[in-house]
Amino acid sequence: KKQFLFEKKAHGLRQGEPLSALLYVLYIEPLACAIRKNQEIRGLRLPGVDTLKNSLYADDMVLYLLDERSLRDSTKVTVDFSVASGSKINKNKTEIKFVGRWKWRTDRLCGLTVCRGPMVVLGVSFGNEMKDDLANWIVKIKAVNRRLGLWKVRRLSFSGKVLVLKADILPSLLHLAYVFPVPVGLRKMFTRAMFNFFWGGYEYVRRDWMYQTIGCIRLLKLVGEISLISL
Repeated sequence: KKQFLFEKKAHGLRQGEPLSALLYVLYIEPLACAIRKNQEIRGLRLPGVDTLKNSLYADDMVLYLLDERSLRDSTKVTVDFSVASGSKINKNKTEIKFVGRWKWRTDRLCGLTVCRGPMVVLGVSFGNEMKDDLANWIVKIKAVNRRLGLWKVRRLSFSGKVLVLKADILPSLLHLAYVFPVPVGLRKMFTRAMFNFFWGGYEYVRRDWMYQTIGCIRLLKLVGEISLISL
């Protein structure tokens, strides 16, 4: 009688593989649903939408809670999920941010560290003061000017410069623009920097003429994108 030895050569999904993100979404969704459906956990009530309790992006979860009890109940749900799945909260990367009338609190709850300054979520800084919102755009415009400076040293055609603005510069503004509207003053600075990059200095043609269509070709196809970040 012959015996065959089958050796299973396989490995789990590694970080960065296309299926990894989708599987993690399916994996973490039960935790998100458990928090949303728990009536003892109170989230934020926003105009025109249901109560907001959490938001997820990849392996990051943000909880929006009204009171200490909601935090403790959320922690209990997370502990139950950890027992069932084997996952654990990385407390070194988990922080609490008090806002509103609690913004002066510094006490630790559920063993979590208190974020004393603005909290950064997916590259956007959230604080308790209006200047914290503006600080996001100050940092962004410095980054845009730095990137435009790097592109200026290349001998690009006009169409190449338009491609740089549409494919590199403007997309870098959209994520922040969805969260915080662009201040009017900085909006003018962004527009000025982009046209300055396009012309390499002095603007030889009025900006409204740059939006005109000549021979079915728009001279500068940026009007839609600039309007989008101006909302």
